Formats: sequence, structure tokens, C-alpha cells
Amino acid sequence: MAINKKQSEADSFSFCTDIITDSDGSGSIKVDGQTLNTATQKFESIYKNDTSGYTFIKLNGGNNLAILKEGEANLILVNDWSEAKSLGLTLQVGTPTAPVATLTGDFKKKIDDHGTPGTSDDTSGAANDYLYDLERIAA
Repeated sequence: MAINKKQSEADSFSFCTDIITDSDGSGSIKVDGQTLNTATQKFESIYKNDTSGYTFIKLNGGNNLAILKEGEANLILVNDWSEAKSLGLTLQVGTPTAPVATLTGDFKKKIDDHGTPGTSDDTSGAANDYLYDLERIAA
């Protein structure tokens, strides 16, 4: 469904696959009675409002915007979106957080015993997972 909005309108939408094409970009988007307004950058081209659960994804080099909500299968697609024609949406640039790797298990550092018996600290024989010093191995 294509919707051409006038400058003073604030249409209300429900989540399905709605496509918005707004020639002047000065309107606003209201979903289920809530006006969409801000989101913070989480990853490149992905923004989220943690309070409302809305996620905004810039598509086609930022010329289109997909709007999704947690727990919903449908979306709203905004054609010809830009910072200047934003429909009241402010996508705040932030420093995306790098994912954190967490290791769990019975890891221990493998000891290079150079053939010397008895240099391992594994007395139970249960810990078979090792962390290797890759810089030392490569040298």
C-alpha cells in the first residue's frame, strides 16, 4: 500500500507490510497510537529504540528505511527516506558495541612441556579443553 502524505498529516499505521512514499518528508509515522521518533545506532545501518522495541534498518545506501518491531513478523517500508526528509525520525549515530566473546567450560592454558613428563597441572585428567598461545606457536 503506497501512502502519499501531506505535510500536516500524522497517519496511524498497524504492522503489516505498509509502504510509505512521502514527497516532502515532513510528516510523522504513528504505529498503534505511538509516534516513532528516535533510535540509537547499534550496528552499521541498524538503529533501535530499546524502550519501544522498534528497529530501523537503512536499506539501499540509506535511501529506504525498514521499520520492524520485536515480536512482529511484518514491517513498514519507507521509500525515499533521508536525513532531510526524515518523517520526524532521528537516527542517532553512536559507537556500535563490538560483540563480546565469552568462553565457558573447563579451559586451561596448555603447557608446552617439550617432552618433559609431569609438567601438566591436570591431575584429574578431566580437563581436555586448552587455550593455545597462537603468537608463540607461530614464532
